Amino acid sequence: MLIQHSDGTVAGYYHLTQNGALVEEGSCVDLGSEIAISGDTGDSSEPHLHFEVLDCRDGDTQPINFRNTRAHTNGLFEGQSYEALPF
Repeated sequence: MLIQHSDGTVAGYYHLTQNGALVEEGSCVDLGSEIAISGDTGDSSEPHLHFEVLDCRDGDTQPINFRNTRAHTNGLFEGQSYEALPF
């Protein structure tokens, strides 16, 4: 699932439950809205979420920091787990 942001960046959400998208293509999504159900589709051994933010649909990934983790100047670290807390 891809979501285009108003600043031109695109967020990608992967390994969702089969047919787990909760929003329709082309709809507007508000901050904090539930958008999908995490799962283990694709090349996955257990349920988890693969998340990335890109400059544009086929662009470079952008470093992301979450409010509930320590700051990462180059984004999150591969191989570590991060828990997203509700707003």
